[in-house]
Amino acid sequence: MTNTPTPRRAALYVRISRTKDESVSLERQERDLRAACDLEGWEVAEVIVDDGKSGTKDRDGATRALEMLRSGAVDILCVWALDRWSRQGLRAVADLIDVLKARKDAMFFAKKDGLRSDAQAWRIVASVLAEVAAMEAENTSARILAARAEHLSRTAPEDQRFLGGRAPFGYRVIANPHGPGKALGIDEYEAHIVRTVAERLVSGEILASVTRWLEAEQVPTPQSEARRARQSGASGAGHDRGRWRVTTVRNLWRSETLIGRTTRREPLMGPNGKPLLDDKGRPKLERRLVTDRAGLPVTRWAPVLDLDTFAQLQARLPGHGRVQPRRMASWLSDVVFCDGCGGKLYVQKVKRAHGEERYFRCAGRGDALDTCPAPATVSVDRIEAYLEDAFLGFGGHLPELTVEERVSAPDVVVELRDIDHAIEDTLRAFRADGADYATLTARIEALKGRRRETLARPSTPSTVTRETGRTLADVWGELGDEPAARRDHLRQVIGRAYIGRATNSRAALTRERVRIVWNPDREVDLAEGNSSGPNPDRAARRRPRR
Repeated sequence: MTNTPTPRRAALYVRISRTKDESVSLERQERDLRAACDLEGWEVAEVIVDDGKSGTKDRDGATRALEMLRSGAVDILCVWALDRWSRQGLRAVADLIDVLKARKDAMFFAKKDGLRSDAQAWRIVASVLAEVAAMEAENTSARILAARAEHLSRTAPEDQRFLGGRAPFGYRVIANPHGPGKALGIDEYEAHIVRTVAERLVSGEILASVTRWLEAEQVPTPQSEARRARQSGASGAGHDRGRWRVTTVRNLWRSETLIGRTTRREPLMGPNGKPLLDDKGRPKLERRLVTDRAGLPVTRWAPVLDLDTFAQLQARLPGHGRVQPRRMASWLSDVVFCDGCGGKLYVQKVKRAHGEERYFRCAGRGDALDTCPAPATVSVDRIEAYLEDAFLGFGGHLPELTVEERVSAPDVVVELRDIDHAIEDTLRAFRADGADYATLTARIEALKGRRRETLARPSTPSTVTRETGRTLADVWGELGDEPAARRDHLRQVIGRAYIGRATNSRAALTRERVRIVWNPDREVDLAEGNSSGPNPDRAARRRPRR
């Protein structure tokens, strides 16, 4: 009785970038590979599919197929063409070669290229084809970016089509009212959120506070599953809403998309005018505003925010660096000073047998060149309690005031910023190889002329102060443990406090030792000539501290 040899097992890996009728479809790739396996006598063990993913990015299916070959689950890895396996270049081929070296009986087969790993010189052929595929992928990406840039720079209404992707926060994808394709329309639910947060930020609320509000209101984040579900018509219940972070809020409410503009990816240029490259040798890309031929931003969609509010947001929110200052050690930082030298007091932690204690101390006590003649030291907890009494005792009854900044011509502010950005972009273009100096020089002159015209238009910033209907004591009880908010609130009554030196750290805090400088903008009632400390009777009636 003769033994029938066990057929070799094959995994078929099929991939397309997007599901399109004109593509080499998944069905055709699988059909052709199955026919090749029948001809060779190979048994198809599994078909692995990657559908709708970019060829220049890692693919779960490709990783799994290679792992099956590595582990011995299959003997042969079949692809329709080498560029279907990977367009990532030599790195992908090197990974495949490593697996084939470890398994001498394994094989790789690319039908369209007629490439088999058991043939001579296959490594050379595979390497060349892989590099060609990688170059083609980069060229395709460049062509797509160029086509998008050309389309986005058009300003006619019929050309304002949405080119795909996820709609910016505040918008949803709708049918294009001016022609074929899609456009962006305002999402009323998200627009209400955008305007509410903008109003709160402009009125002085800190980023951390509005971030907590967004979390408490369970607002889906821009990239969340819940947002996609809601915009597709589902309830969004049961889907991940994502998590709001301070950086997300800062970046989103500074984004030009809120006033109907859009961005595109462009190469990040170095000082020599050439693109900067990443660690894989590919150009680094940055998102930049879509501009017209004059270099000014194009408004493509109906704005979610009015220009006045958007201009105030730009002034209110920091553009770079830390979104919030480092958490202060005490809400009296930058409020308490040394009476001996006038310098700020800084918090230091001291370890005791019973635990750690915090003290405000004068930095001049250890300065050999400029030693403080009477360096102050005071317990953080004690001076906080003392100045809280002073604040509530003298100013707690005062009305809370809110100051709103307004710009009489916000379009002037926004347009000036746009012109400045356009000038910067044009100057950057001068450094590029092959720059058209005549065209760029003419653009600079045109932009400067437009800036002079814009500056001639009246634009006067102003402030409006109004009462909120609450007292300072009411607000103090609601601030919680936000040091920056508590300090800003305190400064409505107390500008500074100078602390005098004492014989020991437990010395009593008296009006003679703590010299308070009151805020001249608020009429503080200093009863009985008490100008340097809290009135004990009034302090006793303060609201309980939280």
